[in-house]
Amino acid sequence: MKKQIIELGYYHPSNANWNYHIFMIIDETGARMYRSTFGGGSRMVNKFNLERLHAGNGSQPEHKWKEVKDLLDVESYAGRNWGGNRCLKCDRELMPDVGNYCDNHKIDIVNKIDLLFKYLSTSERDFPELIKPINNRLGSRYSTYKDFLIFLYPMVNGKNIAILNGKQLCEVARALNSFHMLKEIIYDKHLEGYFAHKSVELNEKDILYLNSKFGVNYTGFFSTLKFLTENKLKPASNSLLHGDTDFTNYLFKNDKLIALVDIDECYIGDLKEEVIKSVLSLTLGRNDNNFERNKAELFIKQFRKMDYDSNIVDYYSYRHIYSSLKHFSEKNKLSPSSVNISIIKYFLRLFDIYRKNRKEVYSAFQS
Repeated sequence: MKKQIIELGYYHPSNANWNYHIFMIIDETGARMYRSTFGGGSRMVNKFNLERLHAGNGSQPEHKWKEVKDLLDVESYAGRNWGGNRCLKCDRELMPDVGNYCDNHKIDIVNKIDLLFKYLSTSERDFPELIKPINNRLGSRYSTYKDFLIFLYPMVNGKNIAILNGKQLCEVARALNSFHMLKEIIYDKHLEGYFAHKSVELNEKDILYLNSKFGVNYTGFFSTLKFLTENKLKPASNSLLHGDTDFTNYLFKNDKLIALVDIDECYIGDLKEEVIKSVLSLTLGRNDNNFERNKAELFIKQFRKMDYDSNIVDYYSYRHIYSSLKHFSEKNKLSPSSVNISIIKYFLRLFDIYRKNRKEVYSAFQS
């Protein structure tokens, strides 16, 4: 059955420059009434492949607020009526930004992080080096830092233009070292189930898609995809990883790191993976430089001594690039944006730069 959407009317407050549009959405489970502000109906038609119907001439009545205030928001529609009371963990058909959690999955990612850091204040172990965590850059969690001199480095035409100096790199390493040690608290409080992680990996169809959209050299991608398939590692579970140590996820006041940002992707994993991914992000491809080996060695030395062979460096580097391309190319398919395209171009460029400088990268890890 084709999902259908019918616009039935609107509510327009006399003291506002916006209005609610009232919709009926019909699918295999029946019909429901919804409200939407600022063209939500158009977004729904595009997002869920709905067939737009019309109620007929003269059928656009103005509704009263009492008829509108309790209607569900159309943005929450998820294919089978609305998603507000359905569990994101139990129901895999829900979009990532729709729905709630059932009683068995009450701890969502934000509450999980808040809970974790709440234990810091009661822990017998002190974590003086831990930088204040922030779940994201928006809202009240970010406003605390509005008076600081904040560096958020942009990306232009797929090129990462962030350049962190040696002091800033050491600050990042210091914070990550403390973050990694939180694994002990997670296991002590039996929270490890909330920090499971499954990385996303490209397949041949994804590579062909990138080739058609961006003209990538799919021969090179196929050879590294084969390498990843044939050399799957079993990662250690020795640290709590930040999970997204990208150049934009640190807030500085001059050279002082004041916050880690976007900690919602943290998970239990292999410390080597985080160090390798961080080196790629922080020292490879700055401006038009190929590889800042001195900075890479300085950063690596801030962590405990570990053995890195070329296979491990290749494996985590390629998997990071592949999973990032997969993530943002899927976003691009759903809603193309200049931001996603720029990020895809950045990782395609990173792929080429890494392949060109692999021996130098190996040497930095083995020095």
